Amino acid sequence: MTSALILPTFFAGGDDAPPESQRLHWNTSREWQHSGRQWEMAEIHASLAGVTRGRMTELVGRMAAAGEELGLACTAALEASRWRARW
Repeated sequence: MTSALILPTFFAGGDDAPPESQRLHWNTSREWQHSGRQWEMAEIHASLAGVTRGRMTELVGRMAAAGEELGLACTAALEASRWRARW
């Protein structure tokens, strides 16, 4: 079983809860990462609709990868705001 991962910080320690301002982004990232679990059903439905074999698997995989990238972007934005607050 896969799990969505969004780092609260790039360093050791830190909060596990996202700030309220990023909660929507974190939830979207998790949903997109979890979409990878649905690749088989997406592929079955797509083949029944006449879509080229493997196309939905590729699309769902790209969506899951985009979720990972969004999670990293959220972490980077949070770190940048922490650094600005310190300096």
